[in-house]
Amino acid sequence: MRDISAAELYGFYLDTLGRCTSELRHQSDENIQYELFEEFDVGAHSFLHEDNLVKLRCAGYIDDEILDVSKEVRERWLALQNKFWTMEDIRNKREWEELFELCDRLKCKLKHLP
Repeated sequence: MRDISAAELYGFYLDTLGRCTSELRHQSDENIQYELFEEFDVGAHSFLHEDNLVKLRCAGYIDDEILDVSKEVRERWLALQNKFWTMEDIRNKREWEELFELCDRLKCKLKHLP
């Protein structure tokens, strides 16, 4: 089995972040469930793992601030999994709003990197 390149890893990283944004709150229950609990969950465990974030940092794809915020996103995601949440909760609770805002912030910052 081969390691994925930093460029491929960065693509998966961006895809992961794109699945957990504020825009998601306005989508259907089914889409929220799919994007968060299937797609984002896998990505958060894999592509937001510290080892992969360090690889992206060393390759110049992300900076220290993005690395730190990405680790915070993963930590918050893992903490949110310890409780049952309704779709209404996901759309309106502060904990979810903060997670979505962190991902929004990362996406915005990444657009401005060279």
